[in-house]
Amino acid sequence: MDITADYNGATFAFSKAANCDAFMANPEQYIPQFNGHCAYGVPKGGKVPENPNLWRIVDGKRYLNITENIVSFWEEDSTQNISLANSNWNDLEPKRASNRTIPSYTSNASTVK
Repeated sequence: MDITADYNGATFAFSKAANCDAFMANPEQYIPQFNGHCAYGVPKGGKVPENPNLWRIVDGKRYLNITENIVSFWEEDSTQNISLANSNWNDLEPKRASNRTIPSYTSNASTVK
C-alpha cells in the first residue's frame, strides 16, 4: 500500500501511516528546503533532482542532495552554501528544473562512507 500525502502541489511518500499523519499535522516542519531540489545545486545556480535518502538537518530545516559525493561537497561549507542558495532561490524557483541527472561539480572533499 502506498502511503502518500499531497501538500502545496507536491506528493510526498511515507513508509508508515504515522509518519504521514505527523507530516500532515505540521508539514512546514518536514518540507525540504528549495522545494526538495539538491541543496548543492541551488547555490551553484541550478534546480537539480535530489535523493530523498541523502538529507541533513541544519537549524531545524531539511536539506536534500543528489549523491553522497555531493553531500561531501555541500558539507565543506554548508553555512555558505545555504546562504548562496537562499540568495539564488527567488530567481531559480520559477525556472524549470535540470534534466541532467548528475551535474558536473568538483571538490577536494573526501567522499562520505
